[in-house]
Amino acid sequence: MRKTFKMVIVFMLCFMMCCPVVGNAAELNPWYIDYTTEYGTKFTRDWDFGLSTDLPPVYNTDMKSNFFTYREEIPDEIPVWAPYTDEEIAESDNKLYVAPNGDDVNPGTIDKPFKTLDRALELAKNHKKGGLTIYLREGTYSNINGCTMDVNISGTEAHPTFISAYPGEDVVLTSAISIKGSNLKIADDEEANRKLDKKVKGRVYSVDLKALGYSNFGTFSTTVRPTLYVDGTQYTIARWPNGENTGMVKYTGKDGEYGVVDSGDVTAVAGKTGEYRVKGNGFEFVMSSSRPLTWENTGNIWMYGYWYEEWDKRHIQVNYFNEKKNSVRTVQCSPYGALHQRANSYYFYNILEELDSPGEWYINNKTGMLYIYPSAPIDKSNIMLANFTSDGIALNNSQNVVVNDIKIDTTGRYGIYTKNTRKIIFQNCEVKNAASNGVYIYGYNMGLLNCDIEGNCYVTSITGQQDDGTAGYATWEPTNNFVQNCIVQGTLQTSWGMRNIVSHNLITGSPTHCLYAHREFEAIFEYNEIVAGPNVNLDAGLIYVGCTAIHRGNHFRYNYLNRATPKIRNGEAYGIYFDDTSSYNYAYGNILREAGMFFHGGSNNVSYNNIFVDKKNNLSYAATNSNNYKLTAERWAGLVISDNDTRWSRQKRSTYQGHWMNRYVNDYDLHHNLLLHKHDYESSGYNIETDDLGKYIAKPKDCYYANNLFVNSPGGYNRAIDEERAVYENNVVLDYIPDFENYEDGLYDLTEEEIKGINPDMEVLPTQHKMGLIYDPIFKREKHILMSPQTFSPLNTTETPIYENEDVVLTWSKVFGFSYYDVEVATDPEFKNIIVSKRVQTPSLVIQELEYGTIYYWRVTVGTWSHEFDMLPKTSEISMFKVGTEEEILENMSIDYASVNFQITELDDLVATIREDYNKDLEKSNSDRIYTGDPTTDLSKLVDSFRERKFAEIKFKKDVDPFLRKIQLEFLAKWGEFVKDHTVHVNDYLADIDNLAIVGKGLVDKVDTGYDIKVSSGLSMVTSKTPVIHRPNTTYKTKMKFETIGPWNCINLMQKGNTAANPTQTASYFVAFKSDRIELQRYPKDASWTDGIVQKFDNNKTVVKDNTWFDVEYSVDYTTEGIHIVFYIDGEKYFDYIDTSNLNCVFDNIGYMANNANGTMSVANSN
Repeated sequence: MRKTFKMVIVFMLCFMMCCPVVGNAAELNPWYIDYTTEYGTKFTRDWDFGLSTDLPPVYNTDMKSNFFTYREEIPDEIPVWAPYTDEEIAESDNKLYVAPNGDDVNPGTIDKPFKTLDRALELAKNHKKGGLTIYLREGTYSNINGCTMDVNISGTEAHPTFISAYPGEDVVLTSAISIKGSNLKIADDEEANRKLDKKVKGRVYSVDLKALGYSNFGTFSTTVRPTLYVDGTQYTIARWPNGENTGMVKYTGKDGEYGVVDSGDVTAVAGKTGEYRVKGNGFEFVMSSSRPLTWENTGNIWMYGYWYEEWDKRHIQVNYFNEKKNSVRTVQCSPYGALHQRANSYYFYNILEELDSPGEWYINNKTGMLYIYPSAPIDKSNIMLANFTSDGIALNNSQNVVVNDIKIDTTGRYGIYTKNTRKIIFQNCEVKNAASNGVYIYGYNMGLLNCDIEGNCYVTSITGQQDDGTAGYATWEPTNNFVQNCIVQGTLQTSWGMRNIVSHNLITGSPTHCLYAHREFEAIFEYNEIVAGPNVNLDAGLIYVGCTAIHRGNHFRYNYLNRATPKIRNGEAYGIYFDDTSSYNYAYGNILREAGMFFHGGSNNVSYNNIFVDKKNNLSYAATNSNNYKLTAERWAGLVISDNDTRWSRQKRSTYQGHWMNRYVNDYDLHHNLLLHKHDYESSGYNIETDDLGKYIAKPKDCYYANNLFVNSPGGYNRAIDEERAVYENNVVLDYIPDFENYEDGLYDLTEEEIKGINPDMEVLPTQHKMGLIYDPIFKREKHILMSPQTFSPLNTTETPIYENEDVVLTWSKVFGFSYYDVEVATDPEFKNIIVSKRVQTPSLVIQELEYGTIYYWRVTVGTWSHEFDMLPKTSEISMFKVGTEEEILENMSIDYASVNFQITELDDLVATIREDYNKDLEKSNSDRIYTGDPTTDLSKLVDSFRERKFAEIKFKKDVDPFLRKIQLEFLAKWGEFVKDHTVHVNDYLADIDNLAIVGKGLVDKVDTGYDIKVSSGLSMVTSKTPVIHRPNTTYKTKMKFETIGPWNCINLMQKGNTAANPTQTASYFVAFKSDRIELQRYPKDASWTDGIVQKFDNNKTVVKDNTWFDVEYSVDYTTEGIHIVFYIDGEKYFDYIDTSNLNCVFDNIGYMANNANGTMSVANSN
């Protein structure tokens, strides 16, 4: 008996030593006071997280001193919020119970629970002093209006109101409607029979939602749209194109602007003046395909894409299609307007005619008919349709509430939404399948703790979206919002806060910015792992700070930035990206794997004691700064002086605040300079050329770069051209791999001895094992296991072939926690003959040039780079499909002739231009004439023949590009029969200085010899405002000189248009002069090319020298093989290139690109 008693005592003591102590706070110290994790992380329930609320002034005048002063103010690690244990939640004096089999007439006891959470919340109004727990018993709670809580359920800080799953039970909240698969039948109604492609009839199912008793059929807007899930897997709303985007065609009509028919109601395109206004007339652009003209305009067709730049993507509603111009007019405007760029792309969605792939669906929100093309038998499936604009959980004007262990699945808007709330914590929750963002929180002292969130997560302060400068940092009230120990698959963004904390999270799989700090102050972002992103956008970062110059004192430290994916796609996002002159950011102690650092024009930024590993791409440096805001009159007025731009106007407004000046003493100088400059700018004698103060304010300065280690990352750090007072010291670049813990597995811990052996001044980083999630018994978190992908399209069958062999779209389900997908396609089920092996980061892949009448097998393997998941890859089941025979495909294929029609129209327009050119030539003497006769009659007949020949010569989609190439070369060859060999001086096309199109920060002076082109900052393109005619049999001449030969000075041999910021952004042939080499480049480049270089040779300032004139001569001949370019420098041939690719373009401009790094670029006519 005594022995047994002793064993019990020993067991109890061991249990108390190993587990947190919980109980009555009056009897015991809180369990978290002395509790630490394996790697030393501590816990707190102090809303200040142990940080001082008294922020003293910082008087140091240099950023190095300032940085160490700021760093000393905060501890080495911010404690994590202590989760509320099951025992604490159970201690509430008052309890209510809810169960799916309950009844709202019940008293809400454990034996007689309520049926709905709404009923429990209604009774909770009587417990305003807290001390209440609402338990939800196991099951799914569906409420199409969501669950909204208000001020009446607020608890107290000592006794919060708990809303929790009953311990050990799974609780799911949803605002979707549930539809049984057995309710769906083969679609055979009038609309389906009229619109569905014959290839999918008999495979598409439908159901009348009205007949099921529903009257809300979904709301589409720029921010939300219905979503549909079949057995938990999201289906795609019917779209075109499938799996990829389509593009714009540049509009050249005189009634257009910026390459589109109408850029929208904006004062000017943002980025040229920085000012914009939005009205309701939409914009209009020319589509690259005529396919949309075949659709019925239901009034509910939408597009999603990039309308101005890659970083601005939006949902826009179609207003109407213009058949005459092959254009589309939108209902809404984009804030920045629309313009034509090669990178801008989009897709259409919610189109019944395009319901053509398994895993797609469509809803007619007028009739209530729902159509689904299932990827597997659907009769026993459960279908969830989130068609109401409602949230899983919404709290308004509430305080002191803890939501615990709730799963939120499939909602019509947000999974979690709060507004005007304080001291609300969501812990141990899961959010997935939200139609908009997974989480959207407005409030102070708000927390997300140990949650798994699939979708974007936004945390902002109450007044964050006001323009009057009353956000937390302006009122100087710390917002203290936190996100800790969470998994976020998407973007995690914090905004408008002061002293916010983001720590110990895993952020993965975001298409754009992964961790986004938006107008934050004194925030701390630490011990996070950010992996496999951004996986769509390139102008984005694993860590991104942007949109303002008023950031102050944000710490980005001890994070593991695990691949910005440069090896998967052509191009690279950034690891740490301080954009838009963002300043006073401190990046230290981070590990950046295959990721770089970019400061876009900011000042007082710090890069200290970071480790860069395997930063290899086409950029020269692992870390760099650039000027960003360049000095032109329009740019300066819009971005520095005008209150229409928030970046600088908020800067001025904020510096009026007394508490601001007390903290950031050095901003007195900035404030004083801004006011001085405003006075100068508004004076009558203002001259941008002599605006030295403006240049000083705009340029980056006072940055500190020290003790960084670059491993297998050549280049180190590259300063901005105009950067001032940067301190660069004790950085080390290694060509070898040091003794990392496990280099192959991405574990880069180094001991103190190893660090000091590399750089005695470098500090030892915390163990990498601490960067990411905390696996501790108190959190009950286990490593996630990846789920196998489910293949969607093509349908897994060989009974009916697919009538496509050129652009076959493979699609599959997205997997939570993915870093990449490996796709394999083979001609045998054993995968011995693999014809496609591709790694991608989006759940679709387009494969081309498959054999007729062949069966193919394919599979998808999902993998992760994060050790926070079980890293064992998972592979889908093998699917198969059969490609139709040539005869079957011909019978079922419809050719889109839009691009052919565009080319023919462009050639028609060129005939008119040639007619004008010929008539001008007739005014010359016979000996000076270029033309031997009138070519326009023959050319018009030839163009007419193209209209007929397209039907005979284009049988498959693959025939389109060769046909375009063929007719272009035929046209140019026929034109050349009427043109003598002749010489043109490039500058003759640019003779009228008032006719120059200058893009960028260039200033052009007319001098006796020609032009001097100066660039105040960055690059500048100088071309002709009016189109230039490029005749066959022409030799072009010019004379050039660079004050200093450096990077990126160009002569644009031929290009399309005059609005591109540089020749890589339009169709062009150009020669780039650099100090080390000279390159002939062509854009658009082929997809397989790393860059646009087609030929190059060494320079090393021996061919083209500093401040030395040289003659340029080149010819462009049109042959049956392709466009033939021959290029001479000082009479010696350096390039001889025939472009045999399918580059189809009528070039209409010529010019130069200058770079401010090279001083003045001079051009003149050759002798």
